[in-house]
Amino acid sequence: MDVPLSSIQTVYEIWGDAGEKRKELPLGSNVSNKIDGIFVLCKNFRFRDSASSCWSRHGRNITNALLHHSRPKKNELLFAFEHSLNGNLHNQYGTIWEDVRKESECPNMRVSRANETWQVSISLPQQFVVPAHITDEALSLVSGLCLGTRPPVWVWGNKVGGAIFIQPVLNVTPSPSVDQMFEDFFRTKKRICVELEQSFPSHTQLEDSV
Repeated sequence: MDVPLSSIQTVYEIWGDAGEKRKELPLGSNVSNKIDGIFVLCKNFRFRDSASSCWSRHGRNITNALLHHSRPKKNELLFAFEHSLNGNLHNQYGTIWEDVRKESECPNMRVSRANETWQVSISLPQQFVVPAHITDEALSLVSGLCLGTRPPVWVWGNKVGGAIFIQPVLNVTPSPSVDQMFEDFFRTKKRICVELEQSFPSHTQLEDSV
């Protein structure tokens, strides 16, 4: 099974007669002890268990390579950052968000290209969907209110106008003016907010369930 480095969520060192003992290894760290085997958990919840005779000779080197290259310290070694250095590259790589928006038939939405050189947020794609009335200038203002300068982004909707947005936690103190900016952003009186940390399993709970 081939696993892209960017898909690695967690790497565990395993040992014991049946590999029943394990310890999480921080990504970006370096191990100096002998490694008998590792357990790799991916972001799609698939996993790979690696332990064989070659680990007695190369286990530590393989483990360090995974820990280092799955979370490189230089931005240029990450796919998104590397490609953002070329201003013309976004013309070669399309986006699926326009197709998703059309498939949903959700009205009053548009694909924003305000982030094509990652000037809005480095952790969002170059193109994403926002309400059609939101200008790029307004998008930048709202993004400054949220953690990681990530504005609320549309992920799905229906043809009667229902829509699902993902919104990061606030990066500023709540106030009436902040509330008004979000009211202007969504322009709806029927808005339901779901706190993911309260309603969904935590990262630790998901790992323990594997």
